Amino acid sequence: MKNMLAMTTLFIGLINPVYAITWQADTELSNFETTTIALPDDYDGEAIATLIRQRNDFTSTKAVLYIHGYSDYFFQEEMAKEYIDHGYNFYALDLRKYGRSMLPNQHPNMMKDISEYDEEITKSIHIIRGEEGNNQLLLAGHSTGGLISAIYANKFQDDNTIDAVFLNSPYFSETPLATAVISAGLLCPYCKLPTPPALKVYGKSLSNDYYGEWEFNYDWKPVVNGNIPVYSGWLASVYKAQNILHKGLNIKMPILVMHSKYSSSPLFYTEKASRTDTVLNVDAIDKYADNIGDVITKIRIEDGLHDLVLSRQDVRERVYSELFRWLDGYMK
Repeated sequence: MKNMLAMTTLFIGLINPVYAITWQADTELSNFETTTIALPDDYDGEAIATLIRQRNDFTSTKAVLYIHGYSDYFFQEEMAKEYIDHGYNFYALDLRKYGRSMLPNQHPNMMKDISEYDEEITKSIHIIRGEEGNNQLLLAGHSTGGLISAIYANKFQDDNTIDAVFLNSPYFSETPLATAVISAGLLCPYCKLPTPPALKVYGKSLSNDYYGEWEFNYDWKPVVNGNIPVYSGWLASVYKAQNILHKGLNIKMPILVMHSKYSSSPLFYTEKASRTDTVLNVDAIDKYADNIGDVITKIRIEDGLHDLVLSRQDVRERVYSELFRWLDGYMK
């Protein structure tokens, strides 16, 4: 009887997929489509995530899933085109409380534990490898998305759903005053912390309204005006994830870590801000990259910005050259 019940449950699962997928035109970028991923309510109430796609015109079963950083969302059309031109189907995930997934009831960008994102990443991978028919997957993450990607890849590697990992300036750092920061996050998770001035400088180095060449939604990526909420609980959750990283991960799949050659912490814009990482300490990234697995390639990029693919043209051309040369060795 028990076996019959199990078979019936499996059959129902096969004829009624867990995720009913409907794609619609993206309201933010032309030639992209989105689907909404329903999530259980959390401490802010209703929650969703948004999966964005652009499929290759040619038949391909290789895909990339890109995860953005803090106070960010997917807007890097050129990056998507590079993946498409190299034979990949492109997918990006706007995490809950970010970008396309932000709802009125929510604290923007907030998390209390990095594991909150496990559900939308897992559901996205299910869609990409299942309904979308891809059989090879690169997990790519930038900044906080790089930290999230590394922790996720380590935690779920026995699922064999990820073939390689690319980390673009991942948020790997020291954790000064960790006990105090984590305690404060537990006591007052929604207390707002000062926004580092360098973040505003970074925004100006990107925006085509200032010193950069990129157009993006200031409501979703408010790095130019410095209106970035940094909640105590969010920082505490980052520190807890950093502590996991510091103890060492054991990712078995190949990993590529790229970051700028130099960091800087300017209080106001200078030309140096357009050729350095003004957000993270690149030496800390390099140090802790050795903690995440055995098959690791590390590359420092001369004149790279924090988000390497938003650097000036000759720099990002090198980024793509290194990335796809590496991928040619691991995802053929």
